[in-house]
Amino acid sequence: MPEEMVMTAPDTGAVETEPETSVESTETETSESVDQGDTPQEGETGHLRGAELFRAVKEKLKAAGLSAQEIKSMRNAIYIAGKADAATGGDLGAFERERAAYQQLQTPDMEGYTPEQVVEAVRDKIQFWDNFDSKFEEGSPEIISMMVENNPASFQNLAIAAMDKMAEVNNEAFSTYVAQSTLNYLKSADLPLHITLAKRFLPESSQDIGTQAVIDAFKAIESAYNGISQMAAKKIDLPKPKTAENQTQSGQDQDLKQVDVTRREWNLEAGPKTAQIRDSEMQKIAANRKATLTDKEKQDISSAVREEYNTRLQADRRYGESMQAYIRAGNRRAYVDTATSKAKLLLPAIVERHTNAILDKRPKGNGTTKPAATAKPAVQTRTSGNETWLSGSPASLGLQVDYGRTTQRMMLDNRAYIKGKDGVHRWKPRIS
Repeated sequence: MPEEMVMTAPDTGAVETEPETSVESTETETSESVDQGDTPQEGETGHLRGAELFRAVKEKLKAAGLSAQEIKSMRNAIYIAGKADAATGGDLGAFERERAAYQQLQTPDMEGYTPEQVVEAVRDKIQFWDNFDSKFEEGSPEIISMMVENNPASFQNLAIAAMDKMAEVNNEAFSTYVAQSTLNYLKSADLPLHITLAKRFLPESSQDIGTQAVIDAFKAIESAYNGISQMAAKKIDLPKPKTAENQTQSGQDQDLKQVDVTRREWNLEAGPKTAQIRDSEMQKIAANRKATLTDKEKQDISSAVREEYNTRLQADRRYGESMQAYIRAGNRRAYVDTATSKAKLLLPAIVERHTNAILDKRPKGNGTTKPAATAKPAVQTRTSGNETWLSGSPASLGLQVDYGRTTQRMMLDNRAYIKGKDGVHRWKPRIS
């Protein structure tokens, strides 16, 4: 029900009052009797709480002979009960279930924690692992430091297992890394220098069996060193990790593609209904002017109507957001109905304007059904700069707008790129 239809009882300005009665008479006349239960009974309402309750019983407590300390204790108990009632919203059972839910989060290392401490500890753990997971997904080296700082021994054991697994997953990168480490060690031991010196004194071959064995061993060592050097010279090629940014962008791109596919599919149903509205309006306007449209005139009108109608829809941000929301929600019926309603709202005036414009181009005379003369080529006038003026809108001149380069803002300003032509083209808006 609309808010303005919600009425309250009229205020007449008169205030009715009850005759004053004493406490004693109220207690005598009341129909509510004091029960003998020690706990609240089901269905009780209208209880006093907190300071309001204490003010109501303070004098009675004094009259009952309670000591000052007993009265203070009663006041404290009433105050605590009032605060607890306010904190739980009057539902102690819900409060107890909530506290029990907190306790389910408790792990053995949280023994003796209050519910608040349990929540804080769990939150810290979630933040830590969220941060850890984020860095893992990004392939950030910081994750190694985190592992070393938290448990150096575990890290070292995992590092060995990680290298073994790396040899299986990407053996080329693993081999290159090992070769680089090996080469650095051999260089630190001055092996390249020793090889160079040995080559100066060892002959290429020898008739002596012992000397030839040394020469062969040296060549094998040199060959192995050169092989390691070649392997170490390779670049370690690793796949790029998935960052939060490119995952988000990838998801957005996929979402846009899906929206576009769905939009095209649903337009197969909405499009014919929109075209039917356009054609119906076109025929009605032509009939009112006792004219019969030719196929060429129908084509020209449809082209001009489509251009203006699409521009109007693109400028309507709320309409576009609503249609995308229907697509994402899978609400095909609402999408088609909204498209049809929009067409019924906008098309009559647009079709009327362009149909009359086409019919007005016909030569004057008795032949109202005579086809319109062939449209003259667009008259173009160069202006200062890179823009060209057209004698009419692109659709009326048989030109096609290049929507790949033309922005929505340009169309609203009567500016566009034309397919097959260079530069920006402008035209004056039609005044009807």
